Amino acid sequence: MQPQATIDSVGTATAGSVKAGPFEGPLTFEENGLSEMMLTRAVTLKDAVVQLDTGAAPTQGHAFLICVDELTNTKATLYSGQLSPASAQRLVPKITFQAGRKLIVKAVQISGTAAEATQLILSWA
Repeated sequence: MQPQATIDSVGTATAGSVKAGPFEGPLTFEENGLSEMMLTRAVTLKDAVVQLDTGAAPTQGHAFLICVDELTNTKATLYSGQLSPASAQRLVPKITFQAGRKLIVKAVQISGTAAEATQLILSWA
């Protein structure tokens, strides 16, 4: 298992909410090309960054819902405003995921009127 996972989101032109959507996903993991990642060992989320393809922070609001085993089992919601690539003080919940579970990510763009493509990069300990 890789020490990090990169998930791509194309964004949506319709702003929504973390409760009602509209959701995009499940999103694809760059490491395996699939919409889920099987955890081969227990891992703890130690850092997360949301960025544009250029490496800059998004200008619109995004939320990423980290789900376990199925899309309705949300374990954490990560907001782009708390995960800026330029900040050393990102707010990342220290969540442990058990081995043998499937990690699935869906996203919602919570502000803006144009789709904004982003990447979510998760780092494990």
